[in-house]
Amino acid sequence: MKYGLIIIFSVFLAICVQAQLQISDFSYESVRESQPISFIEFNNLMFFIATTDGYGREIWFSDGTSSNTRLLKDINPGEADGARYLLTKGSAVLNNELYFIATDGSSNGEIWKTDGTSSGTSQVTDFLDGRVSELVSVNDNIFFTLENEANLLQVWKSDGTEEGTVLVKNDLSIWNSPTFRGKCNDTFIFTFQPFGSNRTRVWRSDGTSEGTYALTGEIDGNGSSENGTTGLSQYIEYKDKLYFVDRFHLYETDGIIATIVAPLWNAAINFAEFSDVIEVNNNLYFLFFSADSFQLEIWESDGSSENTKEIYNNFATEYFFPSNLSVSNNSLIFSGSNESGGTSLISLSLDDFSISNLFELSESPEAPFLFGAAFNACKIYEIAEDELFLSLPQNDLNEKEGWVLDIKANTFDNVNSLKNIRDAIVYDQALYYAKDNQLWKYTSTILSSQHTKLNPNIAIYPNPSNNYINIETKNPVKRVNLFDVRGNLVLSKSEFDRKKIDISELSYGVYTVNIITNENVTIRKIVKK
Repeated sequence: MKYGLIIIFSVFLAICVQAQLQISDFSYESVRESQPISFIEFNNLMFFIATTDGYGREIWFSDGTSSNTRLLKDINPGEADGARYLLTKGSAVLNNELYFIATDGSSNGEIWKTDGTSSGTSQVTDFLDGRVSELVSVNDNIFFTLENEANLLQVWKSDGTEEGTVLVKNDLSIWNSPTFRGKCNDTFIFTFQPFGSNRTRVWRSDGTSEGTYALTGEIDGNGSSENGTTGLSQYIEYKDKLYFVDRFHLYETDGIIATIVAPLWNAAINFAEFSDVIEVNNNLYFLFFSADSFQLEIWESDGSSENTKEIYNNFATEYFFPSNLSVSNNSLIFSGSNESGGTSLISLSLDDFSISNLFELSESPEAPFLFGAAFNACKIYEIAEDELFLSLPQNDLNEKEGWVLDIKANTFDNVNSLKNIRDAIVYDQALYYAKDNQLWKYTSTILSSQHTKLNPNIAIYPNPSNNYINIETKNPVKRVNLFDVRGNLVLSKSEFDRKKIDISELSYGVYTVNIITNENVTIRKIVKK
């Protein structure tokens, strides 16, 4: 019975029919070309920054249709820029209004707010002059830090009105701008490097001067922060506390005190050039990657010392690129090294911590001269349940390849339209992205049928087979890799006799075939009988 099901599965595979739809219609005859950037969701709409003829960088919104993709307000009239800082970091929501930093030309940047309409968009402050870049919503106030003058920091809060914008704490001595601004419960949390120090302290504020104080002594980061080794990393709100990581430990704070939970990655041995954190099934999972030692670790924690443990550790002999953590079917999905010296998409079961290599992402990626997460890490987006979009780095170039993984259908498709996208957001279970200075939408429709009928450009036969398989394709084949059900590479061939591959030595079962041509990589299933 099992064998019959395997044959049926191999014949009736699901394939993805991809489509992209242009949403925006920006033109650039009189203004500079510029990609839409900094996508956020507010009031069930996408908001982003873009440029078109007659306007500078302003805020736009969209419901995902061309007819309802519109300019919010021409804040700085004409072709001058109104949007001052990115929405992804420089905005916050309070009482169903979006707060952001913009300028009408009279200042380098002030706090504005909007209810999502042009008439409901107005200026809040008139004294910041571009000295504020990030906003945090805590209860009934927006908190922000302001660098008043060289090496001095102020803490402010605002209820959304000019008269309700007040100074909380004055003249904190700093070395660099704050590296984190966030919250925990009813408390504003921020991190900065004290003046004259090479380390960092975490601070809190409840909106009063006496309630604004340091939560930690001077501690150091592990290298994976955007702000270098002094910055801390992997801040996440969890179980009514805020967790974060320094060079050696996992910390927690309830907004009143901060304590060490447990040791984590040891940065005394290796700096982590890349890190991530995700919450799954009421547990936290921390990822660390060292580009120098080719090492990747994942830790699990429920917020207690006794249940904070390493669950995955891989030392490779060659460079591979990491990714952020994603989740599917109670498994962590991420990129890591494989046995053949390349980079694969890996599934780590959270039931028993077993590992499966899903698909090979790159045969032999080149180590970059200087690792940078924005260019050298794989970015995974969860489009819908069991459907992921992967933006893969291309060696040491600032280029990306776009792949779509359907976990249920077990298909992994190279999508040419998703190459080199600049920014993206998953909205209403669809991927929207910036490319060629426009906003686009990507969708995939799953059709159940035979590969040979729906894709006549490639065929594998006989299937099932017990001795050999033939591959027919219009494009020259560079390499064919076969993987078993656990993702292990069992056969790799780059020289062909009439594109015939001997599989007689393989064990019975189902195998994944990666057919690599000059155009793309095609994934198929075969059955060895």
